[in-house]
Amino acid sequence: MQKYKVQNYMNKKTYWIGGKHAVYESLKNPKRKIIQVLSTNNLEKIPKKIKNIIVDEKQINKIFSQYKNFVHQNIAAEVESLPKVELKNEVHHMRNIIMLDGITDVGNIGSILRTAVAFNFNSIIVEKKMFNQNNPVIHKNSSGAIENLNIFEVPNLGRALEYLKENNFWSYALDMNGKDCVMNCKQFSEKNIIILGSENNGISKNLKKKADYIVKINISNKIESLNVSVAAAIAMAKINSSQI
Repeated sequence: MQKYKVQNYMNKKTYWIGGKHAVYESLKNPKRKIIQVLSTNNLEKIPKKIKNIIVDEKQINKIFSQYKNFVHQNIAAEVESLPKVELKNEVHHMRNIIMLDGITDVGNIGSILRTAVAFNFNSIIVEKKMFNQNNPVIHKNSSGAIENLNIFEVPNLGRALEYLKENNFWSYALDMNGKDCVMNCKQFSEKNIIILGSENNGISKNLKKKADYIVKINISNKIESLNVSVAAAIAMAKINSSQI
């Protein structure tokens, strides 16, 4: 077994991801540069051109020690950040979009990204100061789905929403006090935006004012609210089914 010294990469452009799905999906992404893979045994799925170093499990544990209860499945990859994408360069190729307003829980974000890919939402828009796509927990919780999405980090969500509306997108703010139930909507546009807010604060007033529709999901009065990732899944499934 090769002895490997785990280094601190905080000042570099690389970072670590862990978990089989997260690592394998990164290997499939032609836009993602993989520096090396660490594992506790030889893995057939690792291309020969990628350096695969066999290490002790404790060494992988050390890499992710700052992330509580992180399950790395005995595999880690050192990767470079994906190239940044600009909204203005991609807007004409975009279809269905998720906009995250103030959602910081990495577990929820990962679940939302995974569901987005499942229901043909190919883009995520986030406020730059609120999001770190290099967080390994997001990679792990999304099961690598982050590799199949365009993530747009914008300085201002309100201006981004206005720009998208100018480019023929219809927007739906998901709010428990919405007027209509999203499940009862009969028809959606070819280009849609679902706006999601944090469970504590919801969607900002500014974005609600700019949204075309404020919609809700009807639930039993025995439950106060749905987890944001569950609500997102319901809304995305509804829009996707209307477009198939």
